[in-house]
Amino acid sequence: EQKERLQEQGERLRKQEERLQKQEERLRMEEERLQKQEKRLWEKEERLWLEQQVKELQELSDVRQTVAPTPSKEGWEAEGWEAGTSLWGWEVPGQKQL
Repeated sequence: EQKERLQEQGERLRKQEERLQKQEERLRMEEERLQKQEKRLWEKEERLWLEQQVKELQELSDVRQTVAPTPSKEGWEAEGWEAGTSLWGWEVPGQKQL
């Protein structure tokens, strides 16, 4: 009778160990899945941040061009501007030596 109880107890322990191993495997797989998901989220967040930076730089560039377009040298000459002079025509000290 004691031998039989020990065998039953041993069988229960083996089944419990199998369940624990299966549960451990499920947890390991879930952890891997979560790590992959976290990596994708970080990549997405980084991409969104970079896209936002590009958008802000483009907006800044658009504003800069709207507010103060940078004329080419040819544009300056076409407007009658000369290196070393201000927009109003007087000389800017130290700038005439071009």
